[in-house]
Amino acid sequence: MREYVTGIIISIGLSPLIVAAAWAGDFDGWCFPANECTGEPMLIDKDTFSTCEGTCEMRNPTKVRSMSGSLYDIVCKTDGAPPSTQRMFFLWYAKPDSATGALAIGNNGPVELVKCQ
Repeated sequence: MREYVTGIIISIGLSPLIVAAAWAGDFDGWCFPANECTGEPMLIDKDTFSTCEGTCEMRNPTKVRSMSGSLYDIVCKTDGAPPSTQRMFFLWYAKPDSATGALAIGNNGPVELVKCQ
């Protein structure tokens, strides 16, 4: 998994990177990008985000050792999504004080998160 994630980070051209711990709540203020269904970015707030079909909660964060990421159980209250799945969330840093970018990786592949306004 580490090689796959490193490949993704390198392929989107973000280097050099500073690794820091990511934990519950660290993804508040980041957004899933807009898609044809939502038409606008989907904000992560208090480990919760909305989708076209409903609301999902990020639960049971498990820190990824020596990386700036966490594995979450994603529990959705929707009509169209599976009731529970897992997703890895990673932050990366060009400066120590603030995250430069974020990724969410699930069964459908990686999604680059955007910083919400």
